Formats: sequence, C-alpha cells, structure tokens
Amino acid sequence: MKTFRKVLGVVLAIAMLTGVFSMMASALAPDSAVDLYISTDKDNYMQGDEVTITFSAQAISAVSGNGTLGIGGCYAVGFNSAVLEKYSDSLDLKDHAPTWLVSGGYDEANSTINDVSGETIDADQAAAYGWDAVVIYGVTDDNETGFDATSKLDLFSIKMRIKSDAPNGTYTIGFNKDSYRNMSAYINDTAMWGIYGEVADGNDYGYGTTNNYGYGTCTFTVGAPAGPKVDYYKAQIKMTPDSATTVKDDFQFRVQSVITDADWDAYFAQTATADESKNAITEMGIVAYKGAGTFDEATAKALVTDGTAATDYATAGTTYVQKASDTADAYFGAIIKAKHSTMPNDVTYMGYVKYVDAAGNAQVIFYETAKTAALASNYDNYVSAYLAANPYQG
Repeated sequence: MKTFRKVLGVVLAIAMLTGVFSMMASALAPDSAVDLYISTDKDNYMQGDEVTITFSAQAISAVSGNGTLGIGGCYAVGFNSAVLEKYSDSLDLKDHAPTWLVSGGYDEANSTINDVSGETIDADQAAAYGWDAVVIYGVTDDNETGFDATSKLDLFSIKMRIKSDAPNGTYTIGFNKDSYRNMSAYINDTAMWGIYGEVADGNDYGYGTTNNYGYGTCTFTVGAPAGPKVDYYKAQIKMTPDSATTVKDDFQFRVQSVITDADWDAYFAQTATADESKNAITEMGIVAYKGAGTFDEATAKALVTDGTAATDYATAGTTYVQKASDTADAYFGAIIKAKHSTMPNDVTYMGYVKYVDAAGNAQVIFYETAKTAALASNYDNYVSAYLAANPYQG
C-alpha cells in the first residue's frame, strides 16, 4: 500500500514525534523518593498464558546521594487470585523464570519467594482493583553493586500465569502499599541498603519528599480482544450548478468514516511505517448497493472479503487518512460518482477497513449497521439545499 504510506508520512509526522515523549517515565506519586514500576509483556492474554512481569525503578538524586539503587529488595505484587497465579509453587525465585535486566549485582541462588501469610492488602487498592492476594519476590544482592536510577531503570522480570478458568475482563496488578508500609517490602539504596516504610509512618530518610515510594500499577485484558471499530461519521453531496435552480446530471456522494485514536494506537499503529506486516491498514472504503431490491449484508461483505461479485454491489476506496495529531481520531472518505439520470434507487452502504492484526493475519471490519442515502427519493431536496449553500455564479 505504497500510496497510503506516502500520504500518511506527512500526516503522522507529528504523531510519531509526540509519541516519543509520551513514553518517558513520570512520577507515580506527587512527591516520592523512589518510583516503582511494573509492566507486562502484552496487553492481552488468553486463559493459561504465561505473563512476563517486569520490575523497574526510578530514584531522585538525593537517594544515596547520587540516585543509585541496588537490585536487592522485596517486591510485593498485589493481584486478583481468580485471574493470576504464581508461575511455580517453589520458594526459589529461579523457578519463576527470572530474567536479569541489569549487569550483575544479584544473587539468584539465594533469591526467594517470601512468606505472605500475615500480609494485608491496602484497602483502597483492594477496592479499586479487586486484589485479594499478594506475592513477594525477594531478591538478594551482593551488597556492593549500585545502578544509576535517575532515569527509569528496568531491573528484572519474572513469570506468572493466567489461570485456566480466569474470567474474561480487564485487570490490574501493582505494588501493594501495605507491604511497603509494614516493611515486608522494600528496595535497597546504596547508602543505607534499604528504604523501609513510609514518611507518613515516621520513616523519613531525609530525602525531602512526602513519600518514600510511588506505587506503580499495570492493566491487562484476559480473553479475546474486542477488536477495532470503524464508524460512520458524515456524508456529503457535491454538485455542479448550471443555473440558479438546476445542477448538472453528474454528482459525487462522499462518505466519511472514523476510527478512534485508541483503536488506531492499539490496532493500526504500524500503518505508514517501514513494517506494515502487522497492526497496519491495507485497504479502506465503502461497499454500496444501488439496486431496487433489499440490501444484503452478507453479499456486501463477501465482495469486500473474498472479491465475490454481485449485481448492483460495488466498492469505492481511498488511500488517504486524515489524522491531525497523535491524539486525534482518524478519518477517511470514499466517493461514489454517479448520474442522477441513471440512478433510480437509493444507495445502501457500509464502511470497511482491511488490516493485518498483531499476528500478521488478514482481518476485515465493517460498520455495525448499514446506512442508506436517499440519493434518488430525496434528490430534489438535496439539489435545493446544495444551491442554497452554493449559489450559481454564472
């Protein structure tokens, strides 16, 4: 789809530029010494899938006097036990498939899964996220290696698993505040080897912040994703006046469709990049029926998906998308060119988008319901309205 790429290259230039800045880390708490981040390797999982969870941290420069942290500590994760389970029942961290994302400083052989039998869950987090379980990953370090964490630093990852009977839905995991406040969870700095508790509980390390920690969370979905949507936005008629009261026989009917910015980012972000083999649009437009009978949705869809021709059904496509900024919705239009003298029927149509999904599989989406344009039965009114807005110039 080379033409599409060329058109979008300019339109999305701003989007690609602003996207860089949105990826930068920002403080999780209004005023914290160390922000703890958690992330998953995917946004969507199916029952039984493995989940790779990454732990990251960012410190202000006052921590250790230079913003350095050790990897050692206890990382307390709150979660919904109906959805997630530990990767292993073993108390050895090595059996939870750790991947170390810093060079050295850790002691895998002595890193463990800690006892949480008396652990409480922050009430607000439990209410907001449905947490009823905590797991604490204890990392032993060498007591001498520090890492510059003044920028967000990925420390290590482990694996958990989506339960085989997990209900479909959207869920959140994150750092359990109670575990840090009661000192069963912490991260090591390189000056005092351990930031324990919270400022509000009298554990002030002199960093000048109102919180020792910012507690990150991460959201993911279980079950087949709903998929993107394409919706009708508006329709327009373009005519050519040839007198104060009449127009030429030829006219154009333009249908504009919309894709939300959220769907664009989730499903079409590779469009107009060097790699359009996944998450990219390959074709878009409308499929229309101009016959005297009843519009058949299956027939219209078959023309788009399989190329199965049918009497009075046709497609009209475009290679241009209007997306004004990184956060703007995406719009595209398709045009039907016709003559009033040879169009005795109204037109029923559906917008469509062909794309390749995250796995590289070809997919097609349509409007949820077809639209009808009264191009025959309401033609005279269209003419009057058009001439009122676009008077004949002679």
